[in-house]
Amino acid sequence: MLDEGRRYKGGSRLLSEAVNQWQLSGVSSVMSGFPLASEQGENFGFGYGQILPVQTAYQNQSNPQSNSTCAATYGIPPDKNGSTFCVTSMNPVVWLGTPDVELMPTVTGKAAGGHAKNQFINPLAFGVPLPESNGQYRLPYIHAPAYLDHDVTLLKNFPLGEKKNLQLRIAAFNVFNHPLVSFNNKNTNNLTLGFQNATAGMPLTQKVLEYQNFGVADIKVGNRLVELGGKFSF
Repeated sequence: MLDEGRRYKGGSRLLSEAVNQWQLSGVSSVMSGFPLASEQGENFGFGYGQILPVQTAYQNQSNPQSNSTCAATYGIPPDKNGSTFCVTSMNPVVWLGTPDVELMPTVTGKAAGGHAKNQFINPLAFGVPLPESNGQYRLPYIHAPAYLDHDVTLLKNFPLGEKKNLQLRIAAFNVFNHPLVSFNNKNTNNLTLGFQNATAGMPLTQKVLEYQNFGVADIKVGNRLVELGGKFSF
């Protein structure tokens, strides 16, 4: 706490009481952003989406007929075992043969940041793994927006004699009225790495993203709050 002391040293008692002995205190909070992958799911919902036709080792159990239809339609030749499993949609079963392994994207560039304003995740740094392979099990550190706040309180005590005291206080929370960018917990589409017509074994492009604002913190929160108070002790 900072005590202003006696700044006015003139002969006016009224001015001396009004100007001197004010006390100032404040708290500043600075925090780095939390790890987004840990908060939103390690793969940001990756693993389900439309892809360009590709041969797989595993049959689409939910729709076996679609495998042969896909192969015939797109001219997919049989594999070395004579199978013509072909899919146009991605999921862990047809990619890895099991629903019990989380399907991860490949990492082909710097995952943190991006080209858009307030973008904290770069979708173009991710890609679709080839069938029978998985992406990077643990993604690089990608942080959310940092938190910054300054709170200030100004107060003064006015002794009134006989153990009586009047204290006046003014407090300002987020005193500089600094807005903070944030993700919206009520709509997490911009944290979902969905895609349409992506190519297996290739990086994602902006064109194939299901949500064009992926990784962008698109809302602002925070406002200045001023509180006035008084306390009379006797």
